[in-house]
Amino acid sequence: MAYAKGYDVSDFQSGIPGDAGFVFIKATEGAHTEQTGYRAKLAEARRRKLVVGHYHFLHAENAVADEVDHFCRVVGHVPQGELLVLDFEPYGQNVSDAHATQVKNQWLAAVKRRYPDNRVGLYVDRDYWFRTDDNAGDFLWIADYVTPGGPRIRAPWKFHQYTDRPMDIDVYHGTMQELRQWAGAAAGKPAPAPQPHPQPTPHPQPTPPLQHPWQGLQLVSRAEWGARPWREPNGSIPYHEPRKGVKIHYLGTPYTFGPHSSCAAYVRRIQAGHMDFDGWSDIGYSFVVCEHGVVFEGRGLKRRNSANGNVPLNEAHYAVCALVGASGSTTPTWDQLNGLRDAIEYCQKHGPAGPEIKGHRDGYATACPGPVLYAWVRKGAPRPSGSGTTPNPEP
Repeated sequence: MAYAKGYDVSDFQSGIPGDAGFVFIKATEGAHTEQTGYRAKLAEARRRKLVVGHYHFLHAENAVADEVDHFCRVVGHVPQGELLVLDFEPYGQNVSDAHATQVKNQWLAAVKRRYPDNRVGLYVDRDYWFRTDDNAGDFLWIADYVTPGGPRIRAPWKFHQYTDRPMDIDVYHGTMQELRQWAGAAAGKPAPAPQPHPQPTPHPQPTPPLQHPWQGLQLVSRAEWGARPWREPNGSIPYHEPRKGVKIHYLGTPYTFGPHSSCAAYVRRIQAGHMDFDGWSDIGYSFVVCEHGVVFEGRGLKRRNSANGNVPLNEAHYAVCALVGASGSTTPTWDQLNGLRDAIEYCQKHGPAGPEIKGHRDGYATACPGPVLYAWVRKGAPRPSGSGTTPNPEP
């Protein structure tokens, strides 16, 4: 049988191969993250008249409504004939298979209500296919690294990812003509009553700042946010010299402000990236401050951070990271600046740390913590005049 060939791409791939007939493009992950190259790849795919799919990587520990809203806000209007997919691989997430399955089904149903004229399906590997139920929405995209078109499952499938070398390569169960006809047709299942599409906006619209007295330090311990144990021996190296002060960081990746219910999961994701991809012994930061002003303990006061650039720089200053993006949500909120100030003062009082407040770029070649936060640092990191989750107009 002749199968149509395609690929799935994320920010790990620079472009779409020339022999692609279809492509799935990663748009979002969790309740905050948008792929930097999503829009450029989407424009390329549409220019080349490929069959296009948009996919979202699920964090099943988050509130499903937050994940749905984030995905729909980023993809915006989707023409009929383009596909929407949930990437269901909850490895390492602190949820049961039953809970993950429930969230998966809620996401598929909610996105279908938002996009009744598009097919909404499921990507899953063979392992998790046997650990979940048989609901794949409008279609199944199965990952099993065997002969193209021969995944080792009995369920009907539309797409098969058969290898990840040199990149993720897929086939459709039919020809390109059949794929275009299937993708462009109305979904086989009766569509729910149409729901109004949200107006696409780059960020949530800010609400007026809440003018209330700042409540003070809200510190979340490692145990409370679900940190993994650090690795020995490097994970427990103590500070040997007095700290001169604090250095402020930002994420340096796309980030979109969201509900506080997803912040702890995002901190866990940062830790996983530092440990599993960077090879560090723990999350690199001393503390992390979310857009709601809550301070998450990273390596804390006693264990040397690994985020400032090298051992002398790490030894000299604590590292405090704000959940602020290089794109998306780039301006810290009122509450976030208060939380950053809380973290600085906590380090100064209990570290103890000296009076220096600097940016990551001070002494190390980097754009971190970005122009907005760095301007605030250069002013002495003052507390804002208001509070709330509206981005501070004058950081």
